Amino acid sequence: MFGFHAEKLVKEGKWDKLETVAGKGDEEKDLQIVAACAGSQEDGAYNLLISILDSGSEKCKLAAVKALGEQGRASAATHLMHLRDTHGDNAEMMQALDEALENIHKHGHQ
Repeated sequence: MFGFHAEKLVKEGKWDKLETVAGKGDEEKDLQIVAACAGSQEDGAYNLLISILDSGSEKCKLAAVKALGEQGRASAATHLMHLRDTHGDNAEMMQALDEALENIHKHGHQ
């Protein structure tokens, strides 16, 4: 897919187009999607980050964890706690999860 521009698609709210690409095994595109969604408070951005948590590579999951921490949605805490239960042996992931959960707690909003 030549000329994939995740940031433009996020700004335009093209969630369907992004969903067709997210979590399909293309790490570079997933990382672009995560970066573009990190600064968005739109529901579509949040949903894409959650889907990458479930289906992305470890590198993409780590980026999605950090992005969810930046978004600060309380509803992300449940997903992050589940990931914490399954990644107890990964120190880098555990640190990212702890930081994301702390950021969510600081934001204190949905």
